[in-house]
Amino acid sequence: MLRILALLVESNEPLFEVLRNSLRDRQRPIDFIRADTLKDAVSILRERRGWIEIVILDLSLPDSQGKNTFYKLQRQFPDVLIAVIAKDIGDADRIDLAQNGAIDCLVRNGVFDSDRLYERIVESVDSNKPTSDNLQVRHETDIRELLRGELDTILSPMSKRIERIERTDRYMKAAKVIGATVAAAVAATMGLLHFFR
Repeated sequence: MLRILALLVESNEPLFEVLRNSLRDRQRPIDFIRADTLKDAVSILRERRGWIEIVILDLSLPDSQGKNTFYKLQRQFPDVLIAVIAKDIGDADRIDLAQNGAIDCLVRNGVFDSDRLYERIVESVDSNKPTSDNLQVRHETDIRELLRGELDTILSPMSKRIERIERTDRYMKAAKVIGATVAAAVAATMGLLHFFR
């Protein structure tokens, strides 16, 4: 079975270890990347776009609190699956998060149901797998973006060189014109001098 790559956004180190260990040795392996803050999570998701399949997001982070944490992340990455973990959250907020795309909202009061979280992760990732056509389009888009970046890296210095060559070429043409003009002027002067002798 394919491994699942999850981003666990959790600032509490002991809780991170508990979550990771409780989800580690399962039939379908889950690999974790950790972010301490929402800002770090956004950075990681940008760097690894298309690789991270699910985000497990604590709503109590140093740089973001409450359900707006979910909305901030979802706005920037609408195609990423997000499971929410919250210490204190009411039923109305849980329903709101679920209706707006959270795949699960676990309340942690010292203990949480890791089996339920594991099942929701696997179920959501499997049901969100792209079809082969979508995968081909995403792959082609990724290749185009990569090539565009590589071409920019290659062509930028080349275009500067071309500009320098064109500038040099213009200077050379100008020098030839000036040289021809000077040569004509010298010839005319010599002719005049010869004529007046």
